[in-house]
Amino acid sequence: MFINHRNWEVPDPDQPLWRYVDFTKFVDLLINRSLFFSRIDRFDDPFEGNPVSGFLESARRRGDWRGIEEFYEQKKMLKGLRKYSFVNSWHMNDYESVAMWNLYLQSDEGIAIRTTYRRLQDAFLDNRDVTAGVVKYVDFNEVEYSSDHLSDYLFLKRKSFEFENELRLFLLYDDIPDPEELKTIVRGPYEYGTNIGVDLSVLIESVYLSPTSPEWFEDLVRGLLAKFTDLDLPVCKSELGKLPR
Repeated sequence: MFINHRNWEVPDPDQPLWRYVDFTKFVDLLINRSLFFSRIDRFDDPFEGNPVSGFLESARRRGDWRGIEEFYEQKKMLKGLRKYSFVNSWHMNDYESVAMWNLYLQSDEGIAIRTTYRRLQDAFLDNRDVTAGVVKYVDFNEVEYSSDHLSDYLFLKRKSFEFENELRLFLLYDDIPDPEELKTIVRGPYEYGTNIGVDLSVLIESVYLSPTSPEWFEDLVRGLLAKFTDLDLPVCKSELGKLPR
């Protein structure tokens, strides 16, 4: 079930959203009719879900020992919270993104699922609570950001990732340990993540194929949609591979 979070910025309901996936992840979506929410500490970026060092450096310059202590306390708690935090990411853009095609696709058989924020909210079938927030891109070395809400740090990323323009779906796990327990957490409830059921007819507005996908790939994708769903969805070849007239 989707709920709106009081603290986090969200896009307009009609904002187009894109999820760039390889072929195997697309097939997994069709078969399982669910979105996979990854545990945030499994991401490659070690800065995910950490307090920003700019706040620490500022506290040191001011001689704010209480602020320094708060920074390290939050860092310990966030290490545990990341094991209880599961996200699914979408790219906000009115158009396709060359950078996103290049980043997430390891072969020519890539797919982009297009939807809107309104459709995404309405697609969830699972009883577990899901919310969303726009990721903020900051200079971790310079910004003096701090928050009393630990989960706010899960929506910060380094400026180097700003091109991702990410809307982050977030699973509100209903049994998170208290702050002191989080400091000693070794294992989370799911080793890598969890699937959350969605209505594909609501979720998917259209399907785009990689600019470099071969001609036979469109027939394969249409065949899979017919086999695993009863949806008559638009399947479009990316316009980024077209030659100028």
